[in-house]
Amino acid sequence: MGRRRDPRQDQYTTDVQRDAIRSPGFRPLKPRTHRGATLRRMHDDTEPRGGGNEPPKTDAPGAVPGPLHARLGDDPFATLAERLYSRIDRDPRIRSLFPEDLGPSSESVRDMREFLVQFFGGAPEYSRRKGHPRLRARHMRFPIDQAARDAWLENAIGALRDTASLHALDGAAIAEIEAYLARTSQFMMNREEAHGAGG
Repeated sequence: MGRRRDPRQDQYTTDVQRDAIRSPGFRPLKPRTHRGATLRRMHDDTEPRGGGNEPPKTDAPGAVPGPLHARLGDDPFATLAERLYSRIDRDPRIRSLFPEDLGPSSESVRDMREFLVQFFGGAPEYSRRKGHPRLRARHMRFPIDQAARDAWLENAIGALRDTASLHALDGAAIAEIEAYLARTSQFMMNREEAHGAGG
């Protein structure tokens, strides 16, 4: 019984918005696409598609890419990329999985820097240069087990701590970046057994 619900109301939650829907001449607006939403679609193949012990999607509360770069700019992400690969260069546990050159001007550092800037809402230089990120597909040729993932993440968190100190990052920024690193590195895993000394 009662009036049939207008399906357009489903996209709104407040009483004020419901009142607006009832107003004469109401037409729903087309949703605006945030740069972060575009990047989530670009980054989609690095995120789980359901089932198993998989990490949450990037559109979970507190993990939406986009606003962070507007606050931080490029420099912290550049530092993070450089510090990460500097640490990996000295880590015998996973060094064999990476290219010989991991210096500040290396392709690896550039890729990481541009990807992080783009993912967190900056210029899409990574995609302009390399196309769709496809992180999981790009990493599938490397044997990444739990030990390799944990070693990588340990280096990444250390690099993030260095970056936070150098650029005075606040707790919210640190937590957002750390959550992303943990989530994505977990999803990059593609082996159950140890990767071995020779990769």
